[in-house]
Amino acid sequence: MITEYLAFLRALNVGRRRVSMPALLALFAQAGMTELRTALASGNVRFCSEESDPTRLEKHLETHLRAALGYEVETFIRTPAEVRQCLANLPWDEATLEPGETVLVVFLKQPPDVERAARLAQHQSPVDELRLLGREIYWRARAGVSGSRVRWPALTRDLGGPTTTRGATALRKIELQTDWS
Repeated sequence: MITEYLAFLRALNVGRRRVSMPALLALFAQAGMTELRTALASGNVRFCSEESDPTRLEKHLETHLRAALGYEVETFIRTPAEVRQCLANLPWDEATLEPGETVLVVFLKQPPDVERAARLAQHQSPVDELRLLGREIYWRARAGVSGSRVRWPALTRDLGGPTTTRGATALRKIELQTDWS
């Protein structure tokens, strides 16, 4: 059975980690993925695979990308339905945000255990509201990302694994651009 997925790649096209969209699509094709398309930027790839286990698929793509590029590219896999549910789960109505506020979704590899999830509270501040639901953290940045008090290395350590972040507006565009049905 063929399954459609979206890969959110962490820290690609940042600093010296430059990969063109055509080159990235070629890497995914070499890894056995089909029906490839990038969305918004090359850190978002829509594709199909015969692999039904997203965790195995993440590991396969990470191994392939590391071998091809020479550096780690953490990969976060979601199905179209999971992305739609993620958008439906947004705890804040973006239309009611104050100027300068933004809503982001932080993707995790797996839900943190209870102890690690409890640590999320210590990263909250008057300008940063964080809510965990499953494998996503919903982040309301009242002072925008640049005014945030969240220290991502500490949060990542507390949660026990890597993260990657997309703005809620970008996720909506990705959902529309990839024409999922």
